[in-house]
Amino acid sequence: GAPTQVFGVPADKQVEVSWTGPVSNGGAPITGYTVKASPGGASCTTSGTSCVVQGLANGQAYTFTVKASNEAGDSPVSDPADPVTPRTVPQSPSGVGGVPGNGKVTVSWVVPDSDGGAPIAGYTVVASPGGASCVTAGTSCVVEGLTNGQAYTFTVVAANVAGDSPASESSNPVTPRTTPGAPTQV
Repeated sequence: GAPTQVFGVPADKQVEVSWTGPVSNGGAPITGYTVKASPGGASCTTSGTSCVVQGLANGQAYTFTVKASNEAGDSPVSDPADPVTPRTVPQSPSGVGGVPGNGKVTVSWVVPDSDGGAPIAGYTVVASPGGASCVTAGTSCVVEGLTNGQAYTFTVVAANVAGDSPASESSNPVTPRTTPGAPTQV
């Protein structure tokens, strides 16, 4: 019989496909399973009930079917799994820079060249020293709670459902500042 309950777990350029063996082995032990991806036809074979289909494109949705084999031949193919999209973490943002303010810096950056096959859900900016941060879905945010006169550098991390990108290169140093206080004893 055909395998059932086929599902996949996405990863970077691959999907781990699992299933339940057929109710009937046809009177002979099952010797193996073959999984096939659509589109493209990438496949894997195993004697167990899961295997990894490699060579897939991140961001492309795939469905998978499984057939069982014994000494008499191949079973009908399973119903296809729900579509699964391979993905990885985004690349690092670039072009990080900042505009100083009073106890704060407005940090901006350029979105990564690749989102890893899944939409970028947000960005986290971290100041050094001190670790002050801000989170946004846009391409700029304000890091507050900084000390005027202290130079800071900033890194940005992009995130999607697969996880966090590597941190960007650090920005050039930016020093928060404000206008001087009023003169006294005039």
